[in-house]
Amino acid sequence: MTVQKMCHNPALLFGIEGRGFIRKGYKADLVLVRPGVEETVTRESLLYKCGWSPLEGQTFHTHIEHVWVNGQDSVGIGKPLKFNK
Repeated sequence: MTVQKMCHNPALLFGIEGRGFIRKGYKADLVLVRPGVEETVTRESLLYKCGWSPLEGQTFHTHIEHVWVNGQDSVGIGKPLKFNK
């Protein structure tokens, strides 16, 4: 259910090409999380270029282990999305 709401439906709703599903020919955008590991968002932990987040100080009960964008390690790999709408 979560995958449908967070991945499939946004890709379908906004007409995002080649994303939102794990299928042959689609871009593999994946996040590996470790549940049960607390992590608090701090300015030092941010990877955003702007250097701030409205989530600073928020504690989450999951830890992001790894992120893949376009099937590759996420470090410096981002590409613009193509919308059909």
